[in-house]
Amino acid sequence: MSEGSGRDPLEGVPPERRDWHQGALDGDRAVCGAAQPDHPGFPCIWNTAPHAEHQDVLGNRWPAGSEERLYVAPRSAGRTVTVPTVDHGPVTIAEPVWCLGVHGQAGHRSDIWHAGEEVPLLVSTPHRGPVPLMTAQLVQKPFATDAAVRLAVVIDGEAHELSSVQVRALADEVVSLGMGRLHELAARIEGIEGGAL
Repeated sequence: MSEGSGRDPLEGVPPERRDWHQGALDGDRAVCGAAQPDHPGFPCIWNTAPHAEHQDVLGNRWPAGSEERLYVAPRSAGRTVTVPTVDHGPVTIAEPVWCLGVHGQAGHRSDIWHAGEEVPLLVSTPHRGPVPLMTAQLVQKPFATDAAVRLAVVIDGEAHELSSVQVRALADEVVSLGMGRLHELAARIEGIEGGAL
């Protein structure tokens, strides 16, 4: 509640934006959370991807600067973990610094996997604020035929494990979509708005 008025300062703010705001306050590593000058308690609700301006839950903006939070890897180098398996008993493996300690359920050794932080790739919407277009996280299956580290990108509910070359191709495709088809559709709307069509 705001001081003296008894009114909720977030009244009318959509639940999704409230969730990002709470995540910023709680130190969620997916949220930027940069402090807003002269407005404590209203940090940036954007994700941690680079952005030129910060924005709080109420839509107030301020320039991004050097006050950005720095995040420390959740695991230290040289750590190992033992995972139970049905075909090889307890298996001890090195755990990458980016792994959050997720290794799959006790199954076969080939089912063991490392999983990093899930990062939402957001787009800004006028009514709901930032919403996920897709999510991505580092993954590795150290005993699978392909033991390389991949980026698992979830698009339309389905995970696709991509190499760095494939990730760059996806990024180029997303940029191409924005520069091509979306700009073409924007021009059509512009013509309608201007009464030309």
